[in-house]
Parts: sequence; structure tokens; C-alpha cells
Amino acid sequence: FNVLIDDRLKQWSVGGDFGVVKKQRMKFQPFSQAPDSLPVEDSDPEVKMPAASFATTEERDGGPVEKLIAHYSNWARLLRATAGFLVVADVKLRGAKCITSLQPEHLQKAEEALFAHIQGRHFTEEVAALLQGRRVPPASSVSRFRPRLQGRLMVATGRLTHANLHPETKCPIILPSQHPAVTTLVRHVHERTAHAGREYVRA
Repeated sequence: FNVLIDDRLKQWSVGGDFGVVKKQRMKFQPFSQAPDSLPVEDSDPEVKMPAASFATTEERDGGPVEKLIAHYSNWARLLRATAGFLVVADVKLRGAKCITSLQPEHLQKAEEALFAHIQGRHFTEEVAALLQGRRVPPASSVSRFRPRLQGRLMVATGRLTHANLHPETKCPIILPSQHPAVTTLVRHVHERTAHAGREYVRA
């Protein structure tokens, strides 16, 4: 390519006896045509070939559910929005009856759907193993909780399994701490419990 340094509008001096820089035309030869360039083979270990990526858009950004989660920083609003989408899907796709307001069962279904989505993104291998009737891999970060499936969700088991307690207390749902929806949920519980301590919120 050519680069034109033009001083038709204003000449400028570089000082000393170098004088005034006049109009010059500089021609740069492409590197591939330079006389001292050497042919490069694709098999050369110093050559890094571009890696091919076959990930779909949904795999990269998580699809509409992740966009919905990113839009809401309030757990109650996120739950209502998710419930609304599920109701619309039931009406449009399954011919369910239209409703005028969300009921507790809609919010519970939305919460279960969000938890299942989060587990599917963060515990893919663990959920797949449990669906096939196998134990989670020993190297998994949740193997110490001896997880099992309860419905569509992965829960922890332990000494409280046979206790006379609420099922959610005996077998809590396993959630990753890194997901933004979990952060929103923890903040929601923290505010509802009048800013209780960390251990109380985690319980």
C-alpha cells in the first residue's frame, strides 16, 4: 500500500540543517513479497492456526433464560417474570386456560425451573450421571453431598434424610455459588431475614 505525506497545505521544519520536508511518496512492500521472507508451512510448530469453534449462540450466552436472569437483580421480580413466561408458554403451546393473576403454584413452578436451569449449566455431568442411575464422579465438587435426584432437581442427602423434618430441610437443593441468580437469591433471603448473619442465611 502507499502512504502519502503531503505538505501542500503547510510546510513544516524539523530543525537544524535538515531543512523543510517536501512532498514525499513512500511505498511499502507487503511482508509476504519481501525478498528476505521465507515460506512458512502450516505444520510449523511456531505457527498457531485459528481454533474452530462450533458453539451455538445459546451455548455461549445461555439463551433467553440467562438474558432474563441478567435483566432482573431482584429475586421476587425474576420469579414473577419467569412464572409469566411459563404461563404464556402453557397457554400458547399446550392450550392451558388463561389466568388473570399468578398463583403460588406458578411461582413454585418458576422457582423449580430456574433451579433446574442453573443446575443444568453448572452440574451437567453430575445431573447426566444421576439420570443414568450412576453416582456423580468422585472428582466432582458436590460428591461429598451424596447427591440424588428429587424430581428434576439434584439435592443433597445425609444424616437428616430420615429425620422428621420438611423435605427441603432434609434434602436441600444444591446450587452453585458462582451463578448470578444464586447471588440474587441469597441477597433476597438476607433482606427478608432482616439482614441476619451468614450462617442463618445459608441455612
